[in-house]
Amino acid sequence: KLLDREEQRSHRLILTALDGGDPPRSATAQIEIFVKDANDNFPVFSREEYRVSVSENLPTGSSVLQVTATDKDEGVNSEVNYYFRSTAQNTRHMFSLDEKTGMIKNNQSLDFEDTERYSMEVEAKDGGGLSTQCKVIIEILDENDN
Repeated sequence: KLLDREEQRSHRLILTALDGGDPPRSATAQIEIFVKDANDNFPVFSREEYRVSVSENLPTGSSVLQVTATDKDEGVNSEVNYYFRSTAQNTRHMFSLDEKTGMIKNNQSLDFEDTERYSMEVEAKDGGGLSTQCKVIIEILDENDN
């Protein structure tokens, strides 16, 4: 049977050896097998799509939304970093994504009259190279600013 660290981290066995003598003699040994992690799990976002509405008066540098993904592996294989993927250049200039925390912040002033909605794809990649994506939609709420 294949071993799966996420299912069972270790296995304990007792090995008993018997000789053919009369009376038979025996000895036992305890064996513990530790299952090493393989990068066999993809990161999983807490949601497939994140949607948030923010005021166009939101100060520059404010936190807009945080995406989160987890990975069942351990060690470097469970460390998740976040990246923009398939995202328009103007959206990449408008928002920044913290590679370690998944926090999205606005880099510039938002203006409903200029853009009502930003759509982006965020990739979560584990230390072993497996990745998954989610969609992020940021809707800008109009304020009486004109």
